Amino acid sequence: MMRKILAIDDIRNNLRLIESILAKKIPDSVIILASSGADGIQKAIDEKPDTILLDVYMPEMDGFEVCSYLKNNDQTKCIPILLVSAFGDDSNIRIKGLNAGADGFITKPYHMAELVALTNVMLRIKSAEDLLRTKNKDLEVNILRLKDAEKIQKKSYKQIKKYQKNLKRLNIELTLAEEKEKKLIAGYLHDGIGQTLSIANIKLTSLLNKNIEEQTKKSISEISQLIDSAITDSRLLTYDLSPPILYELGLIEAIKWKLNKLNEKANIAISYESDINEIKVDANNSIIIYRII
Repeated sequence: MMRKILAIDDIRNNLRLIESILAKKIPDSVIILASSGADGIQKAIDEKPDTILLDVYMPEMDGFEVCSYLKNNDQTKCIPILLVSAFGDDSNIRIKGLNAGADGFITKPYHMAELVALTNVMLRIKSAEDLLRTKNKDLEVNILRLKDAEKIQKKSYKQIKKYQKNLKRLNIELTLAEEKEKKLIAGYLHDGIGQTLSIANIKLTSLLNKNIEEQTKKSISEISQLIDSAITDSRLLTYDLSPPILYELGLIEAIKWKLNKLNEKANIAISYESDINEIKVDANNSIIIYRII
């Protein structure tokens, strides 16, 4: 079954670039292009794509407005949206996008592998959520049938419990699948982009020892500071996606770390009290408990 990917951008060359990358790397897909927010909304309603790549800054109707409209429309609200922006590293932009209903972000200029990986994540989320909705509808139909019956026999009660158990299992599988993808992306950010930025910064700062003009040295120092900031942001994003402390030191230490980060970031007074120093649970349960908290 061919999957549909809708790309919305007012710059034609950007659309052609996305189309060429995705057509090559995700061959079992149909790429639909829209050159404005209004055109994108109409094609989203008509084509029902499996995911949408949406540029933020467009004339007349920007990406935030388009995203908000699609997420509030019953026909399109379940389509995962990946926002594309040259300012995606700006936390204010990400917060505004999340409030509009975005499911992910990618920053221009993006790496081809990153675009393909995030697009595949959106497609997998859509597939998993479609399956979950189908199972949920089946559950609701069966519960209604049982309610309409003259008597709910013991066998029927067990059937309801079975459906509920299956629904919980599907929710857990979806959470673990998302965690797996987050860990893969975090690894790519740390081992790929993070390492590349570090090497670039080392090579750049080595130029300061050369016999060059003071103005050039000043420019190099400013660029180095920007790269340092990008490295710090990528590390923070890596920890948000998949905190290594959870896998290395365990659940309790990960909870303490997260609370401390919340305290630092939001200036909220937090206290942690427990007479338990260690909880022995398997990795999957640790992930689910951590995400719930």
